[in-house]
Amino acid sequence: MTLKLLVPKEVHPGERRVALDPSVAERFQKLGAEVLV
Repeated sequence: MTLKLLVPKEVHPGERRVALDPSVAERFQKLGAEVLV
């Protein structure tokens, strides 16, 4: 079973969601996770 990480895109100014840094996304992928933005 593959772990899927979905990171929603910020669409409104001032949103308080945390962005996923590309280097962190790459680490997750190397561990076998599927990263969707």
